[in-house]
Amino acid sequence: MQRKACYAEVKRELLNSLGSDSSAATYSLRAHLDKLVKPANKNYRSFLEKVERKVAEAFGSNKNQREQELKKILLRLTQEDPDTSYCSITLPHTAAGYYRLKELVLGIEDANKMRKQNKHLVEHGSPEKSFSHIDSSQCDLAAEHQQQQKQAEVGEHQQRCPALERQALKMLIGYKQLMWPINVLL
Repeated sequence: MQRKACYAEVKRELLNSLGSDSSAATYSLRAHLDKLVKPANKNYRSFLEKVERKVAEAFGSNKNQREQELKKILLRLTQEDPDTSYCSITLPHTAAGYYRLKELVLGIEDANKMRKQNKHLVEHGSPEKSFSHIDSSQCDLAAEHQQQQKQAEVGEHQQRCPALERQALKMLIGYKQLMWPINVLL
């Protein structure tokens, strides 16, 4: 105290003097877990690794309590996240364990990262991956192929139409013949 230490140093020294297994130390660590907030510029993967270390420190060898606390923290973090896709993927699976929820969140994070990379490539154009450098002869071939397919479809339709019309006419005549005795009786 005489050397004008900051609050965090004083707290750490006091907790160390009590011992890391003391009730004051574990209470302090557990209370700190409820105040954790994921910074906007940090990804879930690295932040959850840090949280897992802190939870292991706070709950020791009690595996069930550790997993419950991790799950509670992860659900709270996804609800507080401005990107609602994280919350929308975890809410239907709240009955699942922490590691399943973590897997879902990291999957969404990886998908968002890939989406951003692809969007960047399309916007800024990468010569090896961009579609803007297609040879005009390839475009002509593609257009010609599409035109041939359309012509083939029209030809098939024209060939099928008379047959379909005849079949529909036969069905209509058969229906009227079937209904004729009923109409006469009414």
